[in-house]
Amino acid sequence: DLETLARFIQAYKEGAVNDLRELAGLAQAKLHKIFEEMVHHVIHKGVAIEIKKPLFDKEGEPLRDDAGKMVFNIGYEKNPLIKDLPAFVQSMGFSAIDQDMTPRTRQESETLKGYLDDKTIDQASMIDLKKKIRSELEQMRKAMEKIEVEKKLAENE
Repeated sequence: DLETLARFIQAYKEGAVNDLRELAGLAQAKLHKIFEEMVHHVIHKGVAIEIKKPLFDKEGEPLRDDAGKMVFNIGYEKNPLIKDLPAFVQSMGFSAIDQDMTPRTRQESETLKGYLDDKTIDQASMIDLKKKIRSELEQMRKAMEKIEVEKKLAENE
């Protein structure tokens, strides 16, 4: 999808990652749909799935019963999604902990929210800090240029 590609490129170019919120939401919705299908499959098929393997005679021909139907050896294996589902849930952030739905995470979230509510950002001090950092970076750039010049002069001697 060229439009999606262009939106990603533009967002990263401009450093405007918030412009990708809609796409991130869509991706999360698609992953949730996959998760629902995995759960539905486990519920529908069960934790064990039936595996039918045809039986063959000595000549390699399939065995047939009196009615002419193929004879199968029926076995059961653990549904592979049982193993994959928890890892998928955790990696996609669908777990109760990730969704802030356990008593502990709720308490931690409320504590952090209360702590952050008390913190205000002084815009003037932020501007001063940015200016200071910019100045220090400029001084560092000049020092590095001076080192490069000195290095070249030393090589030419």
